[in-house]
Amino acid sequence: MRISFIVNYIEWGFSPWDKRIGGSEEFVVEVSKRLADRGHNVTVYHNGRHGLYEGVSYKDYEQFDYGGVLVNVNYPEFGGDIFWTSLDKNPKLDQFKVVCGISQYQIDNCGIEHKDVRILPPGYNQDDIYPSDKVKKQCLYASSPDRGLDTLLRAWTSVHAAHPDATLIVTYGAQEYDIPNVEFVDATSDEMNYLYRTSDIWCHPANGGELYCISGIKAQAAGCWPVVIPTMALSETVRYGTMANKDNYADKLIEALTEHPEPLQGKYPTWDDATDQLEQIIKEVVNL
Repeated sequence: MRISFIVNYIEWGFSPWDKRIGGSEEFVVEVSKRLADRGHNVTVYHNGRHGLYEGVSYKDYEQFDYGGVLVNVNYPEFGGDIFWTSLDKNPKLDQFKVVCGISQYQIDNCGIEHKDVRILPPGYNQDDIYPSDKVKKQCLYASSPDRGLDTLLRAWTSVHAAHPDATLIVTYGAQEYDIPNVEFVDATSDEMNYLYRTSDIWCHPANGGELYCISGIKAQAAGCWPVVIPTMALSETVRYGTMANKDNYADKLIEALTEHPEPLQGKYPTWDDATDQLEQIIKEVVNL
C-alpha cells in the first residue's frame, strides 16, 4: 500500500540521527520505517534532508504527489486522510477522516473536535530502552529546560546537603551552571538511551506543557523511579513514583533518594504498538 506522511517541520539526520529530535518527528521516523519493513511504499514529505533512509523515501514538499493514504502530522492546513496531532491548539479538522491525539488530556483540553478521534501515543524502542544496572542515586533530567528545570536546580542545594553522593545529569542543551554534582550534557539519541537505562531517578518537576511526555514513558520503561509534579497529561502517563509540588520538590526528591523504592514493571507503548495501531487505522480509512 502507498502511504505518505507530511510534516510541518523537521530538522534531523539519520542512522544515527545527527541530533536529537522531538517526539512528533520521532513518531514519523520510527513508524514510517516500520511500515516500510512491512512492505508498504512509504514517503515522507518534509523540509529536511532528502533521500532513501531505512526503506523510506524522504522528499521535499514541492515534490508532493497525492496518492494512497496521506498521514498529516501537525500540519492541518495541508489536509489529508489521517491527522496526527501533538498540538496544544487545533483548528477545525472536518477535512480529515480520522484524527489521532496523543493523550486523553490533549483530546479533552486542546480543541480536538471530530466525529472519529483516537488516542495514538508515541512509543519507545524496547531494544534501546529497558531496565539495566543502575548508577545508585544518579538523577536524570531529560526534558527541555522550560519544563521545570529551574525548580529542580533550586531544590538541588537541599538535595546535595542531604545526599552528597547523589548526582544529577541535565540534558537537552540547558545552560550550564556551576552546581555541585550536577553535569550538563548534550547527549545523542544513543547516549540518552544509555542514561535512561542507568539512571536511578527521573526528575520532572513539570510546570506545564506536557500533553503526553515521552521522556516519562522511556524513564518508566527503563526502570527509573519518577519524582514528578503531575501537571497536565503526566497524571495519565506517569503510572507510579513520588508525586510532588513546586514547594516540596526538594523534600520529595530527598525522600525518594532516602527510601530508594523499587520501580514497578509494566507495559508501555512501543513504536511497534504505534505502528500496529496506525496501520489498522489506515486499513479502515481505505475501506471507508
